[in-house]
This record gives sequence, structure tokens and C-alpha cells, in this order.
Amino acid sequence: MPPGILADWLEQQGSESWWSVDGDPTLEQSVNFPCDSDTLADDLRARKELLLVGVPEDAAWSGDAISSAEDLDAAVQTDEHGNRVLELRWSQQSYAQRWILCEDKGIARIARSATQGAEHAATAD
Repeated sequence: MPPGILADWLEQQGSESWWSVDGDPTLEQSVNFPCDSDTLADDLRARKELLLVGVPEDAAWSGDAISSAEDLDAAVQTDEHGNRVLELRWSQQSYAQRWILCEDKGIARIARSATQGAEHAATAD
């Protein structure tokens, strides 16, 4: 799938969602993780190489290829903390080079608190 589809999906999750990547040195060099959905979506849109998505065996996916942001919902797994997780790899990489995109709800809470604290401090001045 084109990386723009993943970018669209990330934006649909909301700008208050934060994400981390584990196992992709290219993304890890160009983006400071964890980051918000918009930051990661912008970086993905600049990329040309196709992405392959690992779909869990028990997923409700029955199609041949993921062609929209909505299709990605079937490939999403959830970890023990309720974070959404996707297994991905770039089309030119081997299966052994797959990487993980994981939502980071803990960092999202910290970011919201920091933003609210800054807004409160600004209105108190």
C-alpha cells in the first residue's frame, strides 16, 4: 500500500494520538519518536516505497490488498495497555526486517497534561 494510506489512517486517529516505531532505522532517523499523528503522517507522505502490512490470522480482513485507511482497521492489534499496534515492512525489505508501529497512550496523556499546564500558565499571567 502507498504510505499515504497509513498517513491518512494516522490522521483519522486524531492529533492527540502519539506513536512510536520499533525496528525501522529509516523512520527512526527522520522522526523523533514518540511523536503525534500529524508529524508521522507528514513524514510518511514524503516516502515513495510501498508498505506491506502484517494482518493477524484472526483479523476480519478478507481482501487482497489494503487500499484505504478504513481497511487498516482490520489489521490493527491491541496490546495489553490498549495501545493500537501495526506490523509493517517496506516492500523492498525482507520479512525479517518488519517493524512495529505502536500507539503510546502514556505519552499522549503526558503531552495533553503539559499542553494544559502551559495553557493554564499563559492565562494566569
